[in-house]
Amino acid sequence: STPSAPSEAVFASGTPSAPAITAIVSRDAALTVAFSAADSPVPIEYYEYQLDGGAWTATSASSTPITISGLSNGRTYEVRLRGVNAIGAGDASEPVSGMAISTPGAPTIDQVSPMIGGANIDFSPGFGGGGVITGYEYRVDGGDWVTSGPSSPLTISGLGNGTSSIVQLRALNTAGGGTPSAPVTIVTPSAPGAPTIDSIAATDGALLVDVTPGSDGGSLVTGYEYRLDLGE
Repeated sequence: STPSAPSEAVFASGTPSAPAITAIVSRDAALTVAFSAADSPVPIEYYEYQLDGGAWTATSASSTPITISGLSNGRTYEVRLRGVNAIGAGDASEPVSGMAISTPGAPTIDQVSPMIGGANIDFSPGFGGGGVITGYEYRVDGGDWVTSGPSSPLTISGLGNGTSSIVQLRALNTAGGGTPSAPVTIVTPSAPGAPTIDSIAATDGALLVDVTPGSDGGSLVTGYEYRLDLGE
């Protein structure tokens, strides 16, 4: 048959340009690496990483981020990335350093000060896991962890009055929540017990009442009330 008009075919060629590492997040025995994608004339099939100038290791990721696992906690690694397309491996990124860390060790509860509906807890931090402790959490009676303050002392609220609760603390870093502290029991104050009327002396238009206090419920008694003829 009659041939078509000729046209020029352009074949893309070339390996990817260097990606740029934008952030490294420390994890438990791992690093998560975010990066700007490399430019490539054909699609990038996957990325490779290099640690401390060693061999290149292929990943299954074709986009940001990638997670490098199996690392030693407390050790700093120099990381490079490069993209790979159908033509081959591209240029390597500039190196960026990151440290793999473990989750924190258990804090130690030093003192518990019960109060109405809660408690103040003084504690000593444990091992930071090789990273910075970013905060603390507590849980009551084995329930969900509740985020609290960044340092000692820690205030727990929402407990019932006159109740006994088991409380634990744990520290947080970028690897996650650490080992819980040893549990402590908190007994919150209750309403005072009934006083005992010992004697009543009549005076002009008044009564003098001698009273023996009852239990203070675990909190300082701040005053007394009276009622007459079972009124308010």
